Amino acid sequence: MKRINQLIKSFLFIGLCIVCITACASKPKFTGTADLCGLVVDENNKPVKDFVIFCKSEDTKIKMTRINIRPVITNESGLFVFYDLPSGSYTISGQKTNYLKLSETPYQFIDHGKIICLKTKTFKAAIKNAEELIALGQLEDANLLLNGICTEKESAENRIILAYEIIASENRDERKTLINKIKTTSTKSSITKQGQDFYKEFISKVEEVYQ
Repeated sequence: MKRINQLIKSFLFIGLCIVCITACASKPKFTGTADLCGLVVDENNKPVKDFVIFCKSEDTKIKMTRINIRPVITNESGLFVFYDLPSGSYTISGQKTNYLKLSETPYQFIDHGKIICLKTKTFKAAIKNAEELIALGQLEDANLLLNGICTEKESAENRIILAYEIIASENRDERKTLINKIKTTSTKSSITKQGQDFYKEFISKVEEVYQ
C-alpha cells in the first residue's frame, strides 16, 4: 500500500511538471503593453555601459500604431529598457565605439518577464578573433568581422582595422585603395607622432608585400 501511494505521488508530480512545461512552451502573448528588458555583455560576460540599443517593430499591427521606439543606452550594469511596448515581433541591434556592433537580431516579445541577453566583443577581442580567422584562411569571415567593429572615423582603431582589411583582402585593387585610405587619413588623425611613424613604417612594408 505504501509503495502504491509513492507511485501515485510520483505520477502526480510528473503530471504537474508536464502541465508546467506545456504552459511555459505555449504561453500566449500578453495583452496591453510591457517593458522589454535586456542586458549587454562582452566576451568575458562583463556588462557593457553606454551601449546604444535600437529596436524596431516587424509586426504590421504595431507599425500601424506608429509607435516611436527611440534608442536607449545601457546603464552601468549593462541593462537597457524599452518601456510600454505591445507584444509582437521586433528587431534589436546596437553599437558602441570600439566594440563589435550587435547585428539585427529578431526577437519575439511574448514574455514580459524575460530578459534578453546580447553579446558583443571589445575592440581587442574582435581584432584577435579576426587574426585567428585570417590565419585559418577564412578571409571572408574575417572581413565581415572587421566591418562589424564600430570605431571613430580617422581614429587609431579605425586605421588598425584598415590595416587588417589589407591583409585579409585577396583583391589587388582593393588593397591599393585601402593603403591610400590610410595614407590620406594620417595627417588628419589625432594619433601621436610615435603612432604616425609606426603606421608609415607599416604601410611601406605592406606595399612591399602586397603591391
